[in-house]
Amino acid sequence: MLEGRYLLGVEPAETTASFLARSARFSVDEEAIRDRCDAARVARMARGPLAQMVLPCPEHYADHLARVRSRPLFQSLFQSYETDLRLVDLAALVPVQPHVDYSFALEAVSAAPSEQDILDRCLPDRPQVLDVWGGVSSAQGVGSFTVCSHDLNLIISEVHMDAEPLLKVTFSLSKTAVFLVVAEVEGRLFLKDGTHRAVGLLARGVEKAPCVVIHQGHGRPIIVPDFLPKETLFGPHPPQVRDFLDERLFLSHPWARGIKVIRIRSDEFVLPKGPEDIEDAGT
Repeated sequence: MLEGRYLLGVEPAETTASFLARSARFSVDEEAIRDRCDAARVARMARGPLAQMVLPCPEHYADHLARVRSRPLFQSLFQSYETDLRLVDLAALVPVQPHVDYSFALEAVSAAPSEQDILDRCLPDRPQVLDVWGGVSSAQGVGSFTVCSHDLNLIISEVHMDAEPLLKVTFSLSKTAVFLVVAEVEGRLFLKDGTHRAVGLLARGVEKAPCVVIHQGHGRPIIVPDFLPKETLFGPHPPQVRDFLDERLFLSHPWARGIKVIRIRSDEFVLPKGPEDIEDAGT
């Protein structure tokens, strides 16, 4: 069985207990959770004010970072933002989610990652190989394509139809959270994408990692996900990525990893209506 970790003291105890019972099928005593949550809040208050750090990337990263910025995906994701590519102190980033699949976080990072490994993992300069399995089936005129992955960030990113020389529909698969992304909001650095990578790197002893830093107040506003209460995220003693490695601040529990399934299916049928009625029929 894999290990999940859930941060304590960042939301009401009953919310934590409900998640563990529903998503992890892990029953806990709510009173015991409440006591541990109270202790976790005390521990966070004792460590003092939040201190975060952003540093410039080394000069020898320049060619790699130029390739990252030239990727169509990068330009599409961040065209409305002012961005920097910087090194950040992973431990002090504020996570916007209270739970990680800790086993997956460790698997995402090699035991002794090199500088290039870290750069490729956080700011890939080319499309990544998708870890998927599946296939195509066809029976009685109905075709389907099914693809499965342990990476829950897998999505259909594009659908394209060509009419010449033959009608062809193409579905493109890609991943969300491709880059390690930090959002600077009200002077605070939030880990927007890449929580598992950040936890895995920190667990492997990597303290600083390159990321995309997006800034508030330029173009499209940054929306901090509301997985945690706003008063927790913006309070004086918010959770930090380092908390996932501090036994006082998280609850370890068994975790069954999910599988993302994408199925594309073709159907053939005849409607006893005119073309103007097709849209109304839901086709």
